[in-house]
Amino acid sequence: MRNINIHFCLLVILLACSYGTLRAQNNMVPASKSCPVFYLGASTGINNSAGLFGINADLPISAKVSIGAGVGASFWGNKTFLDATYYFRQCHRGWAVGAGVTRNSGMTDTRRKLHTTTGTETVTLDLKPKTNVFIAGYRFWSTGKRGNRIYLMLGWSAGVTNTKYVVRSGQQLTNDQRNRIDAFSPGGLVIGAGFNFAFNSRKNN
Repeated sequence: MRNINIHFCLLVILLACSYGTLRAQNNMVPASKSCPVFYLGASTGINNSAGLFGINADLPISAKVSIGAGVGASFWGNKTFLDATYYFRQCHRGWAVGAGVTRNSGMTDTRRKLHTTTGTETVTLDLKPKTNVFIAGYRFWSTGKRGNRIYLMLGWSAGVTNTKYVVRSGQQLTNDQRNRIDAFSPGGLVIGAGFNFAFNSRKNN
């Protein structure tokens, strides 16, 4: 968990430095041609890149491309992500496609009532850290006059690590219970929704 927090802090510092550079560049661009140079917001969803609920930062590197990072909470521990998004309209609106990587921290000494071969028992599990890659389609809408936006996302996430959990208390889970835990682990259909505040936005003519 400590390593994840350190990594996220480094990501935030990197985004902040990039934001400062882009802001300086943006000040030299006529107001009628500029787009927001930074977004900060929150999102929620199923297999959402920032977890069940999280915060995310999005840094445009052009009028149609941005890179993002975020952190949130999930049923599989803390969740962080990095991604890149391509927009089909200027100023990061309309339809878009993206891809990225997520990391769930996992959880240790998790105790749950589960079905074992000898009945329903309290089982101690270690939910292992899980790394996934994902692809998604997005739809962004403007809200208000400052360039803020809301969005929906739909995609698919696939794991790149095999071990999902370890039963520490020694019981043997039923096949049905193992399938349920597999379905519960990060990965599969991605559905998300979010809101972003825009920074240094100017109205486009």
